[in-house]
Amino acid sequence: MPHCEVLFNQLQKRGIDLILVKNYIDSFTTSIQNVRDKILNETSSEMPSSSTLNAKRPRKNGDSNRQVALEVCDIITSEIKHRFSFSDHLVIAQLFYSDQFEQYKDNFPEHILKSVKQNFSSVNFLKLKTELKVIY
Repeated sequence: MPHCEVLFNQLQKRGIDLILVKNYIDSFTTSIQNVRDKILNETSSEMPSSSTLNAKRPRKNGDSNRQVALEVCDIITSEIKHRFSFSDHLVIAQLFYSDQFEQYKDNFPEHILKSVKQNFSSVNFLKLKTELKVIY
């Protein structure tokens, strides 16, 4: 599936933030759902003929292949949702991107710090903010 490769390439970008990750995951999930819907809407064009019924080895018909394809789509969707269900804690890494230090020096990333507060309640945020300003 090319959708998996596209998602992988999108998630490997260095300057990615949490909102982009969520957008990429939503887009990927929608694409997989569209593939699943397309599979559901396709009618089985293979009808077992009399020669197929008399064969020594029974062959899989289109319905079993269709069922397998639906299961693959369901597994991919559930795994993506499970693996990215809690990714909010990764936002703290954005505070330490060295290529963003110049921008952060002029405009401190308060929105990132607020998000960190929600996920890391045990951190002393005044001290963290002061130390980050020194680093920037």
